[in-house]
Amino acid sequence: MLPLYARIVSALIPNQMLRHQIRDILLGRNNWEIRKSLDLQTEKDFGWLARALLRLSLHELVKNYAAIGELLEVLRPYDCIGIDKIRIGSKNDGGYVMLPPNSAEKIAYSFGISLESPWDLEMAKKGLRVYQYDGTIDAPPDIHPNLFFHKNNISALSNSTESTKNIGQIFDDLNHHHEQNIILQIDIEGAEWEFFEEIQEDDILKFSQLIVEWHGLTPLDLQFQRRLEILRKVSQTHTPIHVHMNNYGLERNTRTGMLFYADAFEVSYVRTKDFNFKPNLESYPTSLDTPCNPRWPDIPIGQWAEK
Repeated sequence: MLPLYARIVSALIPNQMLRHQIRDILLGRNNWEIRKSLDLQTEKDFGWLARALLRLSLHELVKNYAAIGELLEVLRPYDCIGIDKIRIGSKNDGGYVMLPPNSAEKIAYSFGISLESPWDLEMAKKGLRVYQYDGTIDAPPDIHPNLFFHKNNISALSNSTESTKNIGQIFDDLNHHHEQNIILQIDIEGAEWEFFEEIQEDDILKFSQLIVEWHGLTPLDLQFQRRLEILRKVSQTHTPIHVHMNNYGLERNTRTGMLFYADAFEVSYVRTKDFNFKPNLESYPTSLDTPCNPRWPDIPIGQWAEK
């Protein structure tokens, strides 16, 4: 008979692929780093995992996973008829699945650069002018004639400071108010919520593609319902075409009792009015996806059922 902890996993994880991945981790059948980082060395070490699960009652677990189901419905991806997706950037963290830039898309914004910017560099090599914003670094990690770095963090209009830029200021500074086909990649560690909450429809419609890393999407966060409403606001103008969970949050969420769930989602959108769509029947992660942390398993979301 399987040990108790493995049976707990089997009971709580309906997705077979994920269940087998996690079971292998717990039983030590692979060398994934997550086993070490979770301090899972022997069977007796699984006491903390059982205690983590006991932090939430069965009622709370059902309620929270139902909330995740609501989230996934808001993020339901669709296929753009006649156009295939590609991956741009690195194989792991810093790479994103999106539509290939078309001839009208000559400008990209990259909000949140950090120490690596493989997506920015590849877009620059494709001929797009990429405007980078990050106030946490002094210089960009890459040099290219099409890369333009600005040492500013991104803010919403309501919390702008002298060292930040909001979207209106960026349009003013770059004289981009007339542009209608900008590609936006944004990974700003939680500040994206205020940014999209306050952005005006005329401004968000200037973006033909959005590649967003959404943070803090756990039902245990008191802001979860507010964040769902912001996601619904974005979906009024833009349609998701790809969804991927960032597995760097796997350990943190497991310790809260949200078993093998990550609360950061990489979601790619296109402007709805530009395309005709059909249901996306892929199982996620897809062949274009790889784990953000290559030493940990990717997190299967599975397939969205047809409506």
